Amino acid sequence: MFPRRTADTAARRRGKVVVLCCLALLACAAAGCASAPRSEPLTVTLKLDAEQYDVGQPIVATVSIKNDSSAPFTVPSMDSSTLTFYLGREGEAARMKRWPVLPEDVPADPRVIRCGGVDGRSFLFTQATTAPGKWGMIVSLSNCLSPDESVRLGQPFFSAPVWFQVSEEVKFKRDPYSGIIVKEQAVELARAHAQVGASVPARAVLVPLGSSGLVMWTVFFGDDAVPGKQKEFTVNPYTGKVEPLDSQTEEGEKR
Repeated sequence: MFPRRTADTAARRRGKVVVLCCLALLACAAAGCASAPRSEPLTVTLKLDAEQYDVGQPIVATVSIKNDSSAPFTVPSMDSSTLTFYLGREGEAARMKRWPVLPEDVPADPRVIRCGGVDGRSFLFTQATTAPGKWGMIVSLSNCLSPDESVRLGQPFFSAPVWFQVSEEVKFKRDPYSGIIVKEQAVELARAHAQVGASVPARAVLVPLGSSGLVMWTVFFGDDAVPGKQKEFTVNPYTGKVEPLDSQTEEGEKR
């Protein structure tokens, strides 16, 4: 169980109350309760790529924003500066923030959503499946701009909660702080992909991807690997995808 963070402003306290209420409303709806929908100038929808995951399996969450107001909405940037994701396990009061995997060197991308228009983006999470159980995720959108007088400056808009199940099976072993796949797991994934036995020595190096703040595992197998087989691979530390290093280099040269 994670410790509850103390809110130091009234706005944060109100945000936490809304988070708890959203999850409570979903549970109430599942039990057959009825509630009249509240009209909001923006409708924020959250959708996950699956309903069940294994421990360490990444989650792809898609956020859609629909403008139901009478004026265009400006979203300064659809990233962690405007979107906040919350995660909680069923039966526990603690709610935790979770941040998606995003590059650090990408400039803001302001979006204007016209009346009745819809815009959205997908996000990858590596630290949302850390333990078995039934979990709920919601997202809040804030810091948007609108000439509509009914919209308060800095007003947050919350999605409905989305529930998902995490099994006891372990998909990927991840670093508890960074969320990336650990070195041993990266080597195992490369061995399985290349069909290289455990007796063949391997070396894994974590390589920075430019100034993005992201990284990539590069796995090298020893000279006594099976002749004719690829010996260098990259392992995506966020998704677990394995690719031959040569094919990536060749593709880059073609571009």
